[in-house]
Amino acid sequence: MIELHCIAGHDDLAVAEILQELLAKSIKEAQADLVATARALGLECQSRASVTDSNAHNTQGLRMGIKVRVRVGVEWINNFHSDACQQADLSYCDNQAEGFFNTMGDNGHTKVFDWGNDNAWETDFRHPDFGGDSLNWSDDVHFCLVNDHGGNWDNTANFAFSKAHDNCMVSTTQMRLGRKNLKWIAALGCDAVLNTNADHIVAVWGGPMQGVHIVCGFIGTAADSWWSADLGEDFADDICDGDSIAGSWVSRAYSWWTGDDSIAIAASETQDDAVRRRDHETLDWRDNNVGATRWLAWKYRT
Repeated sequence: MIELHCIAGHDDLAVAEILQELLAKSIKEAQADLVATARALGLECQSRASVTDSNAHNTQGLRMGIKVRVRVGVEWINNFHSDACQQADLSYCDNQAEGFFNTMGDNGHTKVFDWGNDNAWETDFRHPDFGGDSLNWSDDVHFCLVNDHGGNWDNTANFAFSKAHDNCMVSTTQMRLGRKNLKWIAALGCDAVLNTNADHIVAVWGGPMQGVHIVCGFIGTAADSWWSADLGEDFADDICDGDSIAGSWVSRAYSWWTGDDSIAIAASETQDDAVRRRDHETLDWRDNNVGATRWLAWKYRT
């Protein structure tokens, strides 16, 4: 569903004809074009697009122990195509991502976007310094979760997408996580890091973490398995109860059965604060900002 609310003095019929043409496009392309067209016509617009009911207002109260609401967005890919972006299809990325998304919403947090398959775009993570649109998507929420194929080479983590918009992958070298609103990101694909060596972890995440508090991910491969299909729901359940974000992730994401080794990396200006965030930060630390990333502290389970 797409809703566009405009205030203007332009000819209503001409505007309607333009918007009707645009509505034939995919949900996300239509949203972007609708806003751009409306702005070009001098309209004041507020847009809302969703692939489910992700923007429905939730009035349920927060659980005891958590005092702030956070904005949440997820992106996931199960189905790839026989083209330049081809990868092996996945089966449980939607379960994990939407389990997290819906559980956060059920606990009073604000569901902002849920982009799946071809509606998930690498530009949502690429910073505008590199031609991307992250400040309107991944960095316009407090907690973003992305679930797709991942890879790591030359000390760079990469996320794969099924639709080239504009590219099939985005790399951490083009991310500036936390420049706007992002506080926490969970990357559920493979290879957030390849090992726990300090020089490797700092090389991969020291540059991209620019205000984001914590990055959650996996060491090496992550299984696409029914065994961990409820990971997102379980993780969200813990942190909505007031459990620490890094501790909850490391505990929930680790699996001996599937061979998943988990890691959570916290950033701060000082060593003491990075350690404190790693060990104690909850959703209530939303506005406890990281001024600069001068130290990283991490915990993991293998």
